[in-house]
Amino acid sequence: MSTSPKPASVHALVEQSVLTACLRVAPQWALDELVAVNPFTGQVDDSITVVDARLRRCVGDGVLPGPAALADAWKAQRFDLEDLRAAASACGLDEAQVQQTAAQLAAPDTAPVVQGQRVQGIAERFQAAGLGPWPQHLIDHVASFLAAQAHAGVSRFPVAGGVGPWAGWLAYVRHDRALAAWGLPGFSAWAATIPTEPKAARAWLLGQLHVAEAEVQDYAQHLLGGIQGWAGALRRSTWLSGGIDAVADLLTIRLACEAGLAALHPRASAALQSPLIPTAVAASPAAMLPMVAAEIGYRRRSLLPLIESSRVAVPVTERPAAQMVFCIDVRSEPMRRAIEAADPGILTVGFAGFFGVAATLEQGSGTRAQCPVLLTPQHRVGLAVQQPPRFIGKLLGHLRRAAGGGFAYMETAGFASAAPLISETLGLGRTVHLGDADACNDPEHAAPIDLSSISAENLVALATTILTHVPLEGPPARLLVLCGHDSSTANNPQAGGLACGACGGHGGGSNARAAAAILNHPQVRAAIPAIPTDTVAVAAIHDTARDRVILLDRALVPASHHPDLERFERAVTAAGATAGARRAATLPGLAAGDAEVALDQRVRDWAEPRTEWALAGCAAFIAAPRAWTKNLDLGGRVFLNSYDPAADASGATLELILTAPVVVASWISWQYHASVSCPTRFSSGCKTIHNPVGGVGIIQGNRGDLAVGPATQSVHDGHESRHDPVRLAVVIAAAPEAIDAVLARHPGVGALFNHGWLGLSALAPGRLQRRLGPGQWIDG
Repeated sequence: MSTSPKPASVHALVEQSVLTACLRVAPQWALDELVAVNPFTGQVDDSITVVDARLRRCVGDGVLPGPAALADAWKAQRFDLEDLRAAASACGLDEAQVQQTAAQLAAPDTAPVVQGQRVQGIAERFQAAGLGPWPQHLIDHVASFLAAQAHAGVSRFPVAGGVGPWAGWLAYVRHDRALAAWGLPGFSAWAATIPTEPKAARAWLLGQLHVAEAEVQDYAQHLLGGIQGWAGALRRSTWLSGGIDAVADLLTIRLACEAGLAALHPRASAALQSPLIPTAVAASPAAMLPMVAAEIGYRRRSLLPLIESSRVAVPVTERPAAQMVFCIDVRSEPMRRAIEAADPGILTVGFAGFFGVAATLEQGSGTRAQCPVLLTPQHRVGLAVQQPPRFIGKLLGHLRRAAGGGFAYMETAGFASAAPLISETLGLGRTVHLGDADACNDPEHAAPIDLSSISAENLVALATTILTHVPLEGPPARLLVLCGHDSSTANNPQAGGLACGACGGHGGGSNARAAAAILNHPQVRAAIPAIPTDTVAVAAIHDTARDRVILLDRALVPASHHPDLERFERAVTAAGATAGARRAATLPGLAAGDAEVALDQRVRDWAEPRTEWALAGCAAFIAAPRAWTKNLDLGGRVFLNSYDPAADASGATLELILTAPVVVASWISWQYHASVSCPTRFSSGCKTIHNPVGGVGIIQGNRGDLAVGPATQSVHDGHESRHDPVRLAVVIAAAPEAIDAVLARHPGVGALFNHGWLGLSALAPGRLQRRLGPGQWIDG
């Protein structure tokens, strides 16, 4: 670090550097609303290569996957030498680099680890000098405080709840003796000398550490990157408002720990000889090569067939037997294909799984948002009050989820848990989320829907929105099935990650039920005569772990439509068997025999870490008429959004697609991408040692930072990776100039494409054009 002292006054440039570092922190949602997050979302205003170099400098890990991360795809021939040569041409590299990369892909253990200049804080320098694992000590200290503050009402120690992290930590550290026990006697007394106002404290601490203004931004990102899980949880608390106070408080705590270590450790002078940014090997310009080659391979094999498929597509003119609206989730694509094969009279459609109903769901005294986390709920949908909560069970649940409460729970309620534990071990337990296909006893799927809080005017507006943006691609059928999705799983704190991202990490059954009730509402029918009088909307849910489609509110369907229902149920039952058998073959350790029985047993097994692959493998987003993709096997790797450019003269639906579902899909894609390309930082590790902390997140084992990203078992089958770290290829059936116009109006979305975070193509019948930049398009 710089040896020149920093003024104690708060300097505007210093606080601007702090603001920039805090805004680069990606939010992390709690377990009860777990959604996939792009860990680089706060940095997409810069190019991938710039962000990769910055992260290697600040935290030691980058964005770009090396040959080892793509070795499985290379061995499986999902891309080849021809693709490597095409990528080298695009990246300005020669044949020698192609051959070197090919050799590294074939023998990934020989691939060099790309290094960059690495920031070394105080704790890292102490560790490098052999003075102990101080980086982990300081992280454990801060994480313990934040976990205790998250559940202050259950903590055994006096923790300041209801205040900001900085004020809470100043109170906490008066009593905590962990740092003193690790070798910093007098830390509590020293901390009492720090200014209490956060900005003044940061200025004072940076002065004590002699950090130059030019070094503040990298140093701040380094400290926040060291505790990225809790930083993300605090960032989420003010995500929609754009505030960063809680994250800045966390940075101030981290600075205080570093400054205290430098001031109080008896051997500090020996550890502080190395500079803030030591000299190291720079990142290679060839780092992009394997990823670009894998993208070219996927494009050549999976997306170019769209050209011919769109050319020969036949539009639907006759009234279908049923229309079924699925979520765009990649797991829906194989089921849609299987249903259309089982009954060609059923037409499937893709739309975001909240069906345009951004609502708060009310059930008894509880509420939750049922919409993408990027949106704010605009309406309230009620469910009839169910059984009153059981006090003892509720109390034990709070204790079990509290910081460290899992251990106290087993000590106090272990005997009471014996029967459930034995039941789960014998495979007799109940799964999370979904009930049986015949009963659907889950209150969320069975309790009457209450739309009374939504005015008639808003009901009509919601119905109009649904019908405007969901292209039915043919005359409305007698049966319109709105199918959300959810997943059955047992003993899985990350269960929300298997549910619907469009519904905020919850199942989409409530949204489907609400949308169906809106479309069937008498006042809506009176106001929108375009809906045929014999069209009945029905809700359903797709259980992605068992490949079953379950009808909801079946009793509300009039007897006149029972033959339609029976035909529909025959088709989805046959389709489920087909899709289930195909997916069962991809799951390791699945018992031989009937796939339906095997999948059902698997989701009930509380020791099973891989009930399904969720969104692993996602590689593309296609918004086009279903007729253009209907004859293609897209391998369950595509977000499939129905879009008819001919019915969108205003471009409103195109704008909606690019600014909402594409952004959500990009978050999902980049989360999986990062978990494979840099698993030590962006994967939550082995699922078998996950320990929930206060409902906020999970830790590995019994200490440390909150883990981020999917577990190792969610992206790897024990032999090979189930996800190729490639950038999402977005294909839109729209004119290039129309797409460019939308991106120009939304620079935040435009940055994803302009800076290389996503690929973009325009699809017309018989023609696919790829975007190189604003206004720059080429064929192919």
